[in-house]
Amino acid sequence: MLIILVLIYFGLWLIFGFIYRWRANVSKGNEFSFQDNIKIKQNIRVFKKKYNIKVPDYTIKDLINRGEVEKETGFVFESFENKESYHYIVNYGKESKREFYNDSSSADSIGLVWATYYMEKFISEGATHFKIDPLDGSKSIGKGKYLKHKLSLFGSDIHHARIIQTKEDIKKLKFIKKYTVYLPFSEKPSQFASQISEFSKQYHIENTDYQPMSTFTISMSYSINLLDGDIDKLKEILKGEYEYPIVDFLYFSAVTITTLGYGDILPNSSLIRFFVMLETFFGIVTVGWLISLLFAKT
Repeated sequence: MLIILVLIYFGLWLIFGFIYRWRANVSKGNEFSFQDNIKIKQNIRVFKKKYNIKVPDYTIKDLINRGEVEKETGFVFESFENKESYHYIVNYGKESKREFYNDSSSADSIGLVWATYYMEKFISEGATHFKIDPLDGSKSIGKGKYLKHKLSLFGSDIHHARIIQTKEDIKKLKFIKKYTVYLPFSEKPSQFASQISEFSKQYHIENTDYQPMSTFTISMSYSINLLDGDIDKLKEILKGEYEYPIVDFLYFSAVTITTLGYGDILPNSSLIRFFVMLETFFGIVTVGWLISLLFAKT
């Protein structure tokens, strides 16, 4: 009889765990209230697994916590070297709150957080260096003028923090992929470009066209366009429209049946509260019955 009661107890834990997960998937998570930290971790894990993203969790968490995923974007359709591509322009057609060399701009730059995300993503895909080449074409948005550039990514056995110094180093680079980038136009040279120029003169570096990925954020944080559709993918994930992992609801079921009630996951509908009461009731009755049998034997 003791073994049967133990099996019933574990059976209740499993059955209610699967019921909770079923309701979470049906309601897209709305029948439960998750602590912010738990919800963010869930979203990051699903996003990385679904789209095979290998960016560190803290970088994606930064995007979410700073509201970077909520940026308003507009599509600009064009062809790039016979390949059609969409470009996500941040705050397209709106007055910018940022300044670039004290000139008024009419489209926000993607900023440091998104530039860091792309740097981490490209490094995880094998990129060690990048090159930005100006192309024919510009885009005027309000008072701002933006020049079209080609961003090329390269991989090699040279570390992503090391500057390409010789022609032999250039030969080691292998092309990976390319993107179109719009950067703000200014008559003044950028501070970063001036620093690179001085550095190359001081250490007699032959070529500074190929930059290490460790400097990617400095250049790309001024871009007004995102490089792919990851912002939309992440927005979809944040809606909670995905399959919830069973482990979270087995944990919730264990916390419920043992009456621990940590509070990191809470019922958020009458139906789930009813199931919680049922599980708690049957759990207490089973444990009480089990204890009475143990004392009766002793």
